[in-house]
This record gives sequence, structure tokens and C-alpha cells, in this order.
Amino acid sequence: MGALFSFAVLAFLFGGGAEKTVTRDFLQRYEISKRNGDAMETCVQAGIVVAAYLQEHDAANHKKWIQIEDADCRKAGIPTFHTP
Repeated sequence: MGALFSFAVLAFLFGGGAEKTVTRDFLQRYEISKRNGDAMETCVQAGIVVAAYLQEHDAANHKKWIQIEDADCRKAGIPTFHTP
């Protein structure tokens, strides 16, 4: 039973489960910031989501969230370095 549990934990951690859980948490934090209306905090949280998708090697969502981060940071008056 202990070996099965250990295998499950390792599969979760090294199979991408941990990253996806962390990304979901960051997405929830972003949504909270967006609802609260703090432009600077929303920009920061969007940047964290960008980094989380990069960590997951999820190119499509990474590219999507770069655009979201750029838009949110522009609203906050914060420059980003993603756009040429």
C-alpha cells in the first residue's frame, strides 16, 4: 500500500499534476485581483500566470497570457517587455 501511495505521489509531481494545480491557484488569484479592480495587482498576477504556463511548457496558454498580461499592465501604466 505504501509503495502504491509513493508511486501516486511521484506520478502527480513528475507527471505535471503539481504544475497544473499551482497554475489553477494562480488563475484563481488573478481572477480575485481582477474582480477587486486593483490594476497593478492584476498586472502582477497576470505575470505570475504567464510564468506558470511557461513552467508547464504550455506554449498556447503562455502566448495567450502574455497578451492578457500586456493589456492588464498597460491599464496599470506598467510597461512589459513582451511586445516589440
